Amino acid sequence: MAYKLLGLAETTEEFSVSTLNPQNLEQLVALLAEQDYVLSPAARDALQTYLSQGMSFVVAKVAIAEFEAGETYYLPPLQITYDSPQFELPMQLGKLNSPGEQNLSLYLLSSKGRVEIVNYRTAAIPTEETIPTWFGRIINFIDVYRAILAQTFEETGHDTVLLESVVSLPLDPSQLPFGSMQRTSQQERRRAAAVNDWQNMGVNWISASADDSRRLSVDSADVFFTGLRLQYAPDEFSEDLVFYETSDPHWFEVLYNFDEYASAGPDIDQAAEACADNIIDQWQQRHESLLERDRQRGENLTSPDFLTFLRREIAHLADPNSREFRILADANNYADPDNFPFFDTTEDPVEYIFHLSHITHTQHETEVVRRLEEESRTLARLTGWPLYEIRQRMTAEHRSVPESWRQQYPASDDAALLSAPVDNDS
Repeated sequence: MAYKLLGLAETTEEFSVSTLNPQNLEQLVALLAEQDYVLSPAARDALQTYLSQGMSFVVAKVAIAEFEAGETYYLPPLQITYDSPQFELPMQLGKLNSPGEQNLSLYLLSSKGRVEIVNYRTAAIPTEETIPTWFGRIINFIDVYRAILAQTFEETGHDTVLLESVVSLPLDPSQLPFGSMQRTSQQERRRAAAVNDWQNMGVNWISASADDSRRLSVDSADVFFTGLRLQYAPDEFSEDLVFYETSDPHWFEVLYNFDEYASAGPDIDQAAEACADNIIDQWQQRHESLLERDRQRGENLTSPDFLTFLRREIAHLADPNSREFRILADANNYADPDNFPFFDTTEDPVEYIFHLSHITHTQHETEVVRRLEEESRTLARLTGWPLYEIRQRMTAEHRSVPESWRQQYPASDDAALLSAPVDNDS
């Protein structure tokens, strides 16, 4: 039903939309009652506040018949454009529709820099943290990120707005708010964005290129994207959100590292034997190659003996890309060949390599355990999940964790693991 004296009515394939401009609350209540809206006392108070500010109201009802006749199962978003002297988001009416907590994601576009909240505290979501690799898989990270958000709200308070991202013009508007956004050059970002896509999102300060109407002109103003998150109950955030467009162009992204690293291996003796065989093979191949070269040249043998070769090549064991043991050079005290322990009690090269391999293997296992401990503590701190249960899950998912770790944190089949935050003091 249209109220021509009070507003504009329009019917789309999914919605029947009316714009109401009542003079007082009683008139608005009567109009809404005719459309079967029943207002609670709290809703009447919120409406009165907005009426006193001179606001209009948009009433949207789903056009059931038209929607069911369509080809989609999802309602499209409503885009409402209006002029206001203040950059704000009226949100009090929306709070009345939920009996519990609500989550609100805000994506704001501006021409100068990041957008900030004026009347509420803002805190950044933790970023640049390294967490266990298994939790970085997309199917698992969804739950991880939800837990990180819940824990951050718990620590900062539900009257806090969380900053999730600040980026300038990405490659493609479809990547907003979460995509494989890369820090490309400003010129590349300008070339890639389609003008119509941005204008449809309310970006009215850009212009099209003279050569291609789908592309931005090189003199168009910047487009900055700010992502914010809120979580609130009906009795929280009693004021509407008021925004301020800053001139701060600095990026902020929530990023987590999931570093791959070699396992400690199944058995020290097997690893030592493989290491010995590999080093001896390398020496024999080089020895034969140099011997053949010397014979062809009629020169004396210049191939080093095995121990000399081993001294020269020992740093190979500290190479993160070596097949034997991937030891991080900055954490390995023996990365420098001059500091590598040489055993003079035996002249048996194979026994020598076994000694060497035991040391290297033990060092690497210690490093793997250290990283697992550090990353699990980080995940517990970020999510509030039980530390011991995180480590149990890591044992279940990492096939090659060190045996010492596996014994200390045996895998559990408990499906309820990692379901609730707890205090982690260890």
